[in-house]
Amino acid sequence: MKTVFLGGMALLVLWQSDTLAASVDNGRHVFEGNCAVCHGTPPDNLIRPKVMIAADNPNAIRNAFNIQPQMSFLNGAFTDSELRDVAKYLAKPTTTDSDRLFDWGQATYPELLSGVPVAGTALGYYYRYYPITNVYVGTQNRDIFFYDPSQPGDPLNLGSMESFMLLAEPAGY
Repeated sequence: MKTVFLGGMALLVLWQSDTLAASVDNGRHVFEGNCAVCHGTPPDNLIRPKVMIAADNPNAIRNAFNIQPQMSFLNGAFTDSELRDVAKYLAKPTTTDSDRLFDWGQATYPELLSGVPVAGTALGYYYRYYPITNVYVGTQNRDIFFYDPSQPGDPLNLGSMESFMLLAEPAGY
């Protein structure tokens, strides 16, 4: 079962696209550095409902730069990728890219990543441990890793988080 999972992961990493999935982590960074001074962090949809219109909607952010005079200085200040990232952050302000990928992995591979995981950090990894199957998934330096303590060796680098986010994001993660 674990071999099938790892083989499938290897094939997914080989699949590439010119489009990048949005990053909540980068969106948080851009928002906190440029927008939070006026809009708060995390933005609250009850207090600032106009900000929340931009959740998963980078065009709403562009429109705000054109419509709101106090925001006009930001027009052209961000790349399309940064605007996608901020829009994704607004949609999911309390999560991380790692958690999005772990949640997607649990939904996609329940036979391997099942039960209530234990999350933590160790040796520079942010991880989830699945005691039922005795495996770990973790992230470090924007790569995703798989570790099975019953197998000898180091954690297996499955590839970049960005590659997997291309699969997780269209599935709603």
